[in-house]
Amino acid sequence: MRTVGHDLDLAAIQRQLDRARAAVHPDPAEQKDARARANAYFFKNLVDNGLTVARAGYLYDLGPPEIQKVLRDALFYAQEMLDIAGAVSPIEIRKYLGAALISGNVSLVKWLAQLHKDSYTLPAIEINRAGYMLVQALQAGALGERKEFDALQKEFAANISSKKLKVNPRSAQEIYEPLSGLLQSISLRDQAAFEKAWAAQAAAWKKRWSRPSEKANNNGVLDLEALGIGRIAQNFGLKVPDTNPYAPLELLANGKSQ
Repeated sequence: MRTVGHDLDLAAIQRQLDRARAAVHPDPAEQKDARARANAYFFKNLVDNGLTVARAGYLYDLGPPEIQKVLRDALFYAQEMLDIAGAVSPIEIRKYLGAALISGNVSLVKWLAQLHKDSYTLPAIEINRAGYMLVQALQAGALGERKEFDALQKEFAANISSKKLKVNPRSAQEIYEPLSGLLQSISLRDQAAFEKAWAAQAAAWKKRWSRPSEKANNNGVLDLEALGIGRIAQNFGLKVPDTNPYAPLELLANGKSQ
């Protein structure tokens, strides 16, 4: 069994893994019916179950090639979900893009990186402007568009002050600041700064997910967003250090695009 940076309720996560594995491959008739009824929730559940299998399965020694396949399958369902729903939250898109970047599938990366902002804008939900800027910076990085990435990460950094954050500013700042540090160091091509930011992201993730109320939450096992940023850093010529247990190097080593 693998470990991460904090204690987990392993019995609960094992149950989540068992349920997700049982539900990750839909009955063809149910899938056909969901398409006919334009049931986006059906496909969203398949995506969520796939991500659960990848995260919880990592703990229980699922190998990198198997994790890649699970992620690819989940993201194919995400395409169907978005075709029906039209949009999901920017938080989901960041997670999906991170998963795509380590999945070994170029077409999935391009699909997510080229999505228009309308695909991650939900009018009924108020989102900080920084949340949209972060997605756009990650999209540019995923496509290898260095100049656009440099400009967008600067704009993201300019929108994470407490004055600029209108929705849950304290918690948003705790999430955005370490991510901004990572993007800035990549933009500067600064290896030492990147290594410092990589460790800071690991510490922030641990703080967020090691609370007693989150120990049974498999979302805290793997930081898919950080893994995606690690792939962008590699593509931009930086080396990713082995200092973040939530973004293991074995997934970056085995997730190169094919």
